[in-house]
Amino acid sequence: MLRALFQSIAAGFRRAWSFAFNFMFWPFALFARPSRSVSADVNMDTVAAVEKAASAPGIKAAELVQSQERDARLAHTWILTSLLTRSTRPFPPALSKTMKGWLQGLDHGQLEALKNAGSKGVFEQCYGKTRLHGVPRLQLLAPAAVKYPVEIRKAAHEIADFQFRPV
Repeated sequence: MLRALFQSIAAGFRRAWSFAFNFMFWPFALFARPSRSVSADVNMDTVAAVEKAASAPGIKAAELVQSQERDARLAHTWILTSLLTRSTRPFPPALSKTMKGWLQGLDHGQLEALKNAGSKGVFEQCYGKTRLHGVPRLQLLAPAAVKYPVEIRKAAHEIADFQFRPV
């Protein structure tokens, strides 16, 4: 009971500090440089291929590439979340139907390969020249049941070495 009390007090301090920090530094966030996106690393061959593939007259190639990059970042975030929680998470609503249809058919090994490749690797696997071993290109796949590995729990004597002991 005492432990729960201390945890709730610590959580309150963390929230208060976070609020104070954000309040003090929000003006600097207005003028901060945007984070580096995948587009800085996309080669011109990919943009040329997308321009060629964009058949709709109202769509510009730069907008299409930007949309695909956003889709790749969302997919990478979904992959990370699913692997960390060891369960298939619901897809983000902003994810495209094509990407959802592709992700639902990947197994655990393929998801691990995409996780290690990063969002740039997901983008290049789907739309670029890079081929990850064993991962199919972007296409509609049949749904697959992902078997996540069981978490290995440490024995009690191994955990005891890391517990807090009063001096």
